[in-house]
Amino acid sequence: MRYCTENQNDPECKPEWIISEGEIPEAPYGHGKGKGKGKKFPKFKKHAKKPPKKYKIKDPTEGLPNKYKKKLPPGKVKKMKKEHIDALRKNCPGNSCKEDKDEHKHSRATLADYDVALLKLAYPDKTLEEIDEYVETKMQRVYELKQIIYEKLGVHDFSKPADNGLYGHNLLTLEQAEAYIAQLNSSQEYSYAIPDENNKRRKRAGNLVYFKTSPTRKWPIGKPIPYDTRQRNEIRTCINEITSKTCVRFTETNLDATSERPPNISSIYFVRYPTTAYCGLSYIGVYTPSNPIYLSFLCNDMAGVACHEVMHALGVEHEHIRPDRDDSITVLWDNIDAQFLDYYVPADGSTYSSYGIPYKCDSIMHYSYKIGARDYGLHTMTCKADPDINDPLMGQRKGLTQADVDAINKLYCYPEECTDNSNFCGAWATQGLCYCLTNGKPNCYMVQNCPNSCNFCNCTQYED
Repeated sequence: MRYCTENQNDPECKPEWIISEGEIPEAPYGHGKGKGKGKKFPKFKKHAKKPPKKYKIKDPTEGLPNKYKKKLPPGKVKKMKKEHIDALRKNCPGNSCKEDKDEHKHSRATLADYDVALLKLAYPDKTLEEIDEYVETKMQRVYELKQIIYEKLGVHDFSKPADNGLYGHNLLTLEQAEAYIAQLNSSQEYSYAIPDENNKRRKRAGNLVYFKTSPTRKWPIGKPIPYDTRQRNEIRTCINEITSKTCVRFTETNLDATSERPPNISSIYFVRYPTTAYCGLSYIGVYTPSNPIYLSFLCNDMAGVACHEVMHALGVEHEHIRPDRDDSITVLWDNIDAQFLDYYVPADGSTYSSYGIPYKCDSIMHYSYKIGARDYGLHTMTCKADPDINDPLMGQRKGLTQADVDAINKLYCYPEECTDNSNFCGAWATQGLCYCLTNGKPNCYMVQNCPNSCNFCNCTQYED
């Protein structure tokens, strides 16, 4: 509705999708039977672009021994190699990679509609205009983040990112987008942003967002995570897959029968999102007031798709954007759509830890080897080890691998005293620094600072 109201001449827009100011809309704005029903459609306007909030920038390398500084993972985004830029440029004749495509506009508008609808259900006392402005600010900030990354990569002169409301095929909170922008704009290669003084205790895992130094929130340890869903069979299969292999527990809840509002608590809220553009979408980490997980239920292995999105909600990131991914896969830049480079931007080593878990091409958090292709069927990445076997496993949604299980367990199932002190611990662990080369005993520094990544939680003997 948002897209068609702003683009009324689009031949694919049906008359019922064009809403006049003051008219009572259908779903999602008019969704439900409670307070959200019958509200007037907000007047569409271009909201003034607000500057992002200021964040404190911290240097995570401060105080590290030189031995470990020499073993740091890649930091923030850098300019791409010339041959990779040239490979992308040749696929962008004229201004073809600077077009605002209809599918991008439609994605952005539809996601904004759903976001506004859910926020209105959660905050009925807020006006639609207030909520719409907040959502538009978030959308603007996500696109601003992508624009900055394109400048850093050195491709902004011939391409611009898709303004589709997503980053790397994920939803971002306003706080996450602004913190990432602050990091990119800092002069330091390694940095993290501190959003406020009220959220100091955070944690991160494997292919996870590092909660200690990034604005991604974690669910409380030891408490079941509430969730609600309409497509119960697929979701229950997914929930059972996670609970049978990890310590994480969930509690199924029901929507208010009169208002269809999500529970008034932090919870996972499954929403049927009937589109062939995406199988599923989610925020990374806890999102207030509730975590919407959008599922199309039009793809194969929807229980596995649901697990992929639930793991995002738990804080897990995509496997193929690990800072060390180039050791395990080759990205085929010749075949990638230049407007979807955010699918392949590696995570910042300052705000990401593998927790010492090896890279796995068959992780449920890995994308298909054809994702982001400029033409249907082209391969966009390949595994360096046994590609004939491992490439087809990329993007599998049959179930959690042991690496996926380890990631959740390291994030939620280890005792408090087994917390890494540095987000670089995962990289150090995968480089073999947990043990002394001379005698094979645990390294003293790693025992004291990286017990989780090195699996030293019960360690009693170690060497300086």
